[in-house]
Amino acid sequence: MLKGEDLMVIEKDVMVPMRDEIHLAADIYRPDVTEKVPALICLIPYGKEIPALSLTLPPQARPSSLWNGVIEAGDINAVVTHGYGHVIADDAGSAVQKEF
Repeated sequence: MLKGEDLMVIEKDVMVPMRDEIHLAADIYRPDVTEKVPALICLIPYGKEIPALSLTLPPQARPSSLWNGVIEAGDINAVVTHGYGHVIADDAGSAVQKEF
């Protein structure tokens, strides 16, 4: 298990081509290692930046009017510290997609 957020590499707005020639914007969070790692992939309709809030907001007491830290993409820091990559992309209905 890795420890510390400084061991995380973050790549923002990586354009991922789909078969229908649409490109989805993805943020990639991965351990700072040279070997390949398995990855968890999440397509999210709410904006790929929302799960990243867990990296900057302090834990909130439950219930919280601000945010309780729960998001269906999972805890990015926990995923990466366990040696996985975490790819979070806007789905095809999101405004950040681009046609090339």
